[in-house]
Amino acid sequence: MEGPGEPRLNAYNQQLDALVAKDQQLYAGLKSRHTRDAFTQYLVEEVHANVGQTTGEGAPGFLAKQWAAFNSDTILDAAKSGVQARKQRQLRRFVGGEGTGSRTGVLGTEESMIERMIRQSGKVPE
Repeated sequence: MEGPGEPRLNAYNQQLDALVAKDQQLYAGLKSRHTRDAFTQYLVEEVHANVGQTTGEGAPGFLAKQWAAFNSDTILDAAKSGVQARKQRQLRRFVGGEGTGSRTGVLGTEESMIERMIRQSGKVPE
């Protein structure tokens, strides 16, 4: 027998499943029941999200931004590590004389998972 909140819960879980299907790497944590429960608790207790926000027309964008916020500490730590690593690579390249006087084309146009999370969080990247 289906409880009164069951259709809403199913709609919410379908929204989360759609995020995972959209980007398996970025939303991999939502496959775990424990992580999904923690995210739901975050939405309820900290964001005070309502049913319309999590299951309505704007739910995919709302949930994607909240997922980035939920993981913000991890994102910031990874971004800081990435910046440090990039600076070290640049320093080694210039010290080792590997750089050229002029560059043609654009290198490294692939967007990393961290960059996607920052872009989807709604914050302005540094």
